[in-house]
Amino acid sequence: MRAASSLLRLLTLGCTSVCVAQGTISDGNTSWSLGAFPPPGIFAPQFADLSASPCVTDILRESRWLWRTNTDLNARPFLDQNNAAFTSSFLGNAAQMDWSDVDLAGLVDARWAATVRSTGADSGFVEHVMTLTNISTTPFVGRLFFYADFDFNNSVDDDLTLPASSGPDRIQLGDDHPCGGCAEMYGVDATAYEVAPWFDLIQRIQFDGTTYSLANAGLPFGPGDFTGAFEWDVVVPAGGQFAATVYLGHNDAFADVTASATNSGTATPGAAGAPTLTPVAGVPVLGAPYGLALSEPSGQAVSGSVLFGLGPQVPVPFCGITLHIGAPIAAVTVPMAGGAGTLELGASCDPTLLASSIQTQLFVADATGPCGVDLPLVASDLLTLVFGD
Repeated sequence: MRAASSLLRLLTLGCTSVCVAQGTISDGNTSWSLGAFPPPGIFAPQFADLSASPCVTDILRESRWLWRTNTDLNARPFLDQNNAAFTSSFLGNAAQMDWSDVDLAGLVDARWAATVRSTGADSGFVEHVMTLTNISTTPFVGRLFFYADFDFNNSVDDDLTLPASSGPDRIQLGDDHPCGGCAEMYGVDATAYEVAPWFDLIQRIQFDGTTYSLANAGLPFGPGDFTGAFEWDVVVPAGGQFAATVYLGHNDAFADVTASATNSGTATPGAAGAPTLTPVAGVPVLGAPYGLALSEPSGQAVSGSVLFGLGPQVPVPFCGITLHIGAPIAAVTVPMAGGAGTLELGASCDPTLLASSIQTQLFVADATGPCGVDLPLVASDLLTLVFGD
């Protein structure tokens, strides 16, 4: 169907008529680029993870904002050639594009602001905010659309939506490759959504000559060549403003919650000291893999048990040992060698985990603990994980 393109190729495509603004913003290993894309003059933002993984190059082939009044037969993309009063800037991790009198229709000014944020070694997102200002003397009544064509892991025909996708404002995406990971489209407070194979959806929105509105349909999708869109029904009074926000994430489901990993409480030591449970690196970003490091100072343990709970955290002392986990929901046995081990937690884009607090505590067999041979255990303190971004 289509050849998946590299970020470099998309950035170096030439314009045969009118060129659009071009530039790149980045933060850490995550970048978003605005380049020319056929047909000339249509914005084609690229959101790419630049890590060394061979499975990950471009995950967003193309996207665009579009608008129409309630009586227009097609939605129109925001193009720079449609009016002379267009300005743009790309600096660091932020870009801004401004239109004065979009399409010279005498209806709205527009500002598109984009900000990139890296949230880990292989995760990040780009925030898009489109703001419409009514410059007419009557209310503006219309539709605002955001459309995206994901080719996740630089593949075309094997994208699929994940079970957490429900619309109307969150869609999670994976594919049939063994690479793992996920992508997310999050249209904050969108009125409607639609998912369909390329080129069907953009055909209906932009080219069919109808006053098309999204159908809240298409989930679940795939495997196939994914495209998705959000719609906002807009009523802007004279002189007023309306803003729509979209987050596109790679191994990151946007939460607007600060992820954290915090140790607290009291550990229970043996003769050589207390075991520890700490993050391998960083904080738990929703959608990204995460690891816990197990350690016990005697070096004798061959395994450890990590307990997980959802709280509330109520310390329970027994026989000199403190259980910090409230309402344990799971226990995982982890092999240890030389007093050390690692527990890898799988990645999930499920938005039900957003801002959730998960408690973890490590228990290791050790007869030198406070209960001796009657209950040969020692324990770490409490490690609380808050999933965010």
